[in-house]
Amino acid sequence: MFPSDKQLLKQLKKTAVELLPQLERIDHKSALSVMDVIINELLLRCDRTFYSAYYHEGYRLLEEASALSALNPDIGLPRTVAAAADADTLRVVTVALSRALEAAVNAIDPNGGDQVNDLLERIADWDVELLARRLINVEPDKSRAPGLAINEQTIQLYLHQVKPEWADLKVVSFVRVPGGFSKCTILFETEDQLNGRQHFAIRAEQPIHLLELDGSNIENEYPLVARAFAGGIPVAEPLWLETDKRHFNARFLLSRKAAGTSFGTATGASSTLHPDAVKNLAEVMAKIHRIPMHRGDDWIEKSHFGKWLDHGSCRQNTLARIAEWRKQAKDAGVFPSPQVARATKWLEANVPDYEGPPVFLHGDYGPHNILLDGNRVAAVLDWEISTPGDPAYDVCWFLNCTAGMVDPAQFMTFYLAAGGPAISEYRLRYFEAYASMFMPITCLAALTLVENEDDANVNLAYYGLRFAHEYGARMKKTIERAAAAKHLQ
Repeated sequence: MFPSDKQLLKQLKKTAVELLPQLERIDHKSALSVMDVIINELLLRCDRTFYSAYYHEGYRLLEEASALSALNPDIGLPRTVAAAADADTLRVVTVALSRALEAAVNAIDPNGGDQVNDLLERIADWDVELLARRLINVEPDKSRAPGLAINEQTIQLYLHQVKPEWADLKVVSFVRVPGGFSKCTILFETEDQLNGRQHFAIRAEQPIHLLELDGSNIENEYPLVARAFAGGIPVAEPLWLETDKRHFNARFLLSRKAAGTSFGTATGASSTLHPDAVKNLAEVMAKIHRIPMHRGDDWIEKSHFGKWLDHGSCRQNTLARIAEWRKQAKDAGVFPSPQVARATKWLEANVPDYEGPPVFLHGDYGPHNILLDGNRVAAVLDWEISTPGDPAYDVCWFLNCTAGMVDPAQFMTFYLAAGGPAISEYRLRYFEAYASMFMPITCLAALTLVENEDDANVNLAYYGLRFAHEYGARMKKTIERAAAAKHLQ
């Protein structure tokens, strides 16, 4: 199984330790403390070497006890148990061994002299050793890099330093948004004499992030958000980029907090959308795709977009993307997957014959990254996966994320009317298969990080375990659908 039980339990224990000081209700604190003890016990059980040695010592004591009593030494237990044995095997044989030693102690004459007393004391010490082990607290690695230092106090101190004119500033609200892989999102409010109450958001780099995606670097993401805002795309207004890690142990961007509410998750919309909402969602996507991209533009040179503009057509861009995913999987050391290898080869051999120029893609345009205010898009969030590419990818991703809640034909009608480029049926089907290839890679990379990095975000474990099957299971079907539509290029 991958990742190991030990690493998953470390994630749970780390999260419990982080949450405990933040809880206010005493019953919640008590419940979390109980969970921490149980998780700690399970972590200790992951050290199979100890239990193997413990069993071996107990068996040796049983042999001595058998020699000093009428106990039958043929008790049907193995002389040793390998450290590689699974936890259930170790538990069963250790319980049976303890029962045999209990019978041996009952059979031994306690007045048998010094040799007998010495043996009984060593058996008692053996018994207590297992109980004492439960008092060991598995501590996190003290040598690991410091985590994010973002809280009300550090934000307030930072703003006092960079905005001294905001007199008597206080942070009056602070919420860490759940989720986040390469970035952590903080929503907070302030009050000061000059501005009154203000609503802000921080996107900060995580100490450990998922893969080496271009937009994981906040210095790459910030110019894209700024360009989208300048182009009239509804985004949270970016205020500034902070590259000095000394403030929060991370680089971050600060923006205004966007209005509106999300309308679902990455796996689906929460309800059927009104046609007016579908129309505006299509219009916003088309507007993103029409953002001009020219080598030499300041925002292009400051971001990662330039290297992808070297691939002049969508076909060339897609081929380069597939090669990049191969590299990402190799560099991340992800768990091997024969079906991903098969899908990657198929995608490489069947790239659509579309020579149109790459467009500005959001990359993760779905209910989880879009805020609606009524039937209007209030803000498009999370631009870290943005890149030049085939517009069919964004359209396909959105339709998959909103499957059953948005009519694809209706969306495409609105998208084309808003100036979006024509997209063939084959390209849509192709990028369904493409998603079924790269999503398992990201899930396997997330689980690899959980296995190898104690400092990994616990959300990586959730992401990897929750979504690996979701896309992997549909891989065969998406390839078949794409192959059937290849004549519709």
